[in-house]
This record gives sequence, C-alpha cells and structure tokens, in this order.
Amino acid sequence: MKKPFTPVYVYPNVKTPVFSGKKVNQKIFRKINDSYIKSSGTWWPAFFPTLIGLITSGNMKKHNIMTVSCLTVMNRLPFLLGMPIFSQNNPQKKIRPRFTLGLIKKSKEFAVNIAYIDNRLTQAIRVCGSFSGWDGVDKFEKSGLTPAKAECIKSPIIQECPMNFECKLKKIIDLGSHSWVIGEVVGIHIDGRLADGEKEMIWRSLPEMK
Repeated sequence: MKKPFTPVYVYPNVKTPVFSGKKVNQKIFRKINDSYIKSSGTWWPAFFPTLIGLITSGNMKKHNIMTVSCLTVMNRLPFLLGMPIFSQNNPQKKIRPRFTLGLIKKSKEFAVNIAYIDNRLTQAIRVCGSFSGWDGVDKFEKSGLTPAKAECIKSPIIQECPMNFECKLKKIIDLGSHSWVIGEVVGIHIDGRLADGEKEMIWRSLPEMK
C-alpha cells in the first residue's frame, strides 16, 4: 500500500505532537537536543514543509530580518533547518551577498520565524523582502514587527510569528550564486494557543492558523 501524500500539512499531529515547556512571551519554549528527541518518542519535535520564512540575525541592538522563499527541515537527529542565501560578491557590478549572510557568519547563529496567512504578517513579509539591511533600514520598525529576546541565542525572534526556531550555525555550503545555510535547532517557541490545542496550523504556500 502506498503512503498517501497530501500537500496540506497540519500542526500538531500524531508525528509532531505539542510539547510541554515553560511559558515565555505567551509561547511555550523548550530546549532541543538529540536526547530529548529520542526520549520523546516523536518523529519530530516540530516540522514544517518548504515555505516562506523570516530569518532574524544579529543581536537585540543590531539586527536584521530577511525574507527567504525556500526554507525546510533537513534532518531529525540533529534537528536541522536549511535555506539558500544569495552569496555572490562583485563590487564592480554593485552585487553583494545578502546582509544577513554576513551577520550569520559573524555570530554563528540565527532564528527561523514561521509566519502564517494574516494581513499584517504577509505585508511584513513583503516589506522585509523589499529592503536591504545594507541600506541601514530597521526592518522591525519598517514592518511593524516586534523583536523578542531568545532563550539560547543572541539573535532576536519575531514575537508575532507563531513558531520560532533558535538555531546555531551548523554549516554553510557554497553552491555558486547562493550558499546553503544549515542551522541546528537549539530551542523552539510555539504559540500557546497551538500548545493547548485551541489552534492548529495548516500549510499551503503560507500556513493558515485556524
């Protein structure tokens, strides 16, 4: 019997149940490591298909948000997320790597923030994808998003996003025009409404929260 496939992904489900943890900024937070994933008996502590995401890097004083259109879970043990970031550098043609890539290389950490279909967040995705950190634009201020302090890294997370993954840089692979950036998840924030079963997220190109 073939395994059924559906383009619609729902969180939580039997393979990625809601976890328990401490309450931080109306979300449930848990530190993540291999031993926890193994002992929990789940397939994944949290999972999402390839989608649009918001990457935050830097620190609470100097930070940036980058919209990324290809973001995915790569591995379970360790729990790895990955995405491509433009990395070409040609000063003569005024081509530079993404500002976020430099911040990640410097700090060795970043956060992955999952948005959903909502007028405010979809507009924020457009704003953050339309301006460059090289121009000194404060994208939190420009987009109306709120930087919140992470638990395990110095990079901020986005308060309005229902899922935030704190990542330590695992590896950067140079592919040519882009570099594939891999982060190891060290902490996950889940909206409290998802954690208590009041809400669920359904993925298409952007997840809906119902």
